[in-house]
Amino acid sequence: MLIVDIRIGWGSPRYSQNEEHRGNQFIMVQTWRLVKYKYCQECEKAYIKSRLEKDNCIYCNQPCETVDVKRNRLYFIGYAVMIVGAGTVLIPRLSVVSGPLFYTVMGIVLAFAGAVFVMMGSVEMAKDAAKQVKQTDE
Repeated sequence: MLIVDIRIGWGSPRYSQNEEHRGNQFIMVQTWRLVKYKYCQECEKAYIKSRLEKDNCIYCNQPCETVDVKRNRLYFIGYAVMIVGAGTVLIPRLSVVSGPLFYTVMGIVLAFAGAVFVMMGSVEMAKDAAKQVKQTDE
């Protein structure tokens, strides 16, 4: 029996085996919020899985586990700050303002601050991936 469960949001459909219904279940998940991380228990390192990468660790070549991790708020805040920085750089080009150098420098600073937020979010997501793998092992 095919059970259809569509959750509100964007993403690609996924099929999963559900033990309760013992059949295929069609689930629409928000894949734009998920990042695939690989965690190697030998090295104790977590890193983002590239699309065509094998299931072995890139550091020690041992088998490792792949987990889906939700992007956290720092990740989205970082991209928002970067967009604001890009908009700030464009302000002197679109209108006449006093001190256009200030807006240019401020935009560059905001773009770098956004990149720092994105990197901090990536570190937190790597920690979450390691936590998920350790919880499933216990």
